Amino acid sequence: DAVEPAAGNALLALIAAQPDAWAAIAQHVQAHAHDGPTRDALGAIFERLLSANNVQRSLDRPNRARFRSNLQAFLMEARQRPLAAVFASACMSRERAAQS
Repeated sequence: DAVEPAAGNALLALIAAQPDAWAAIAQHVQAHAHDGPTRDALGAIFERLLSANNVQRSLDRPNRARFRSNLQAFLMEARQRPLAAVFASACMSRERAAQS
C-alpha cells in the first residue's frame, strides 16, 4: 500500500504546525502499550518517522517525498508488529475522552 501523496503531505503539515499536539499523540499511543518492549518499539518508529532520511518540519517538495517514504515505513512496521492493537486501543481511548 503506497501512501497517498495528499494524505502524507497533510499529515506533515499538521505535524509541522502543531508539533506539541503530535508529541502528545505519540505519547498517548505509547502509554497504551502493554509492555516495555512494545512501548520502546513505538517510540522508535515515531522517532524515525520524523528523523530518518533527514526529514525536517518543512513543506518543500523533496522533504514531503522523504516524509512520505518514512510514513510508508512507519505504517509497514506498525502492521508487522503487534502494534496495531495498541494504536486501536489508543484511538478508542481518545474517542471516549473526547465524548466525555
